[in-house]
Amino acid sequence: MILFWCSTPCGDADYFVVSPSPGMAAAYFGMETGFELENIKVEALMLVPHEDRKLLDPIIEDPSDLPRSVDTKVLAHWGFQYNETFHVFHRDGRIFRPEGLVRAMMCASARDNARHRRALRKTS
Repeated sequence: MILFWCSTPCGDADYFVVSPSPGMAAAYFGMETGFELENIKVEALMLVPHEDRKLLDPIIEDPSDLPRSVDTKVLAHWGFQYNETFHVFHRDGRIFRPEGLVRAMMCASARDNARHRRALRKTS
């Protein structure tokens, strides 16, 4: 398995994908984001050590070779450092801004803030 950085010209949904091939990574990214294959750039970043495959699917005894996105804990295990202020990962002098992750975090934060405001209104 290989860790890929999948990106688009607009940068709206860029993120990390683990897959056995660039073609499968692009197809998975396209299915998840709705982008056409010709608009997806796939860059190989590193080979995933065989012993780390269990990190990708900790519940499954024999992890499959199906493409999947990667969570922040696994990226940290592979030496990617996360900057919470700017919502970026960096490794070996490169910066990666996974827009899908940032948007999901912002939406979750907005939902939490709205939930807290509603709870405060009920108590006052």
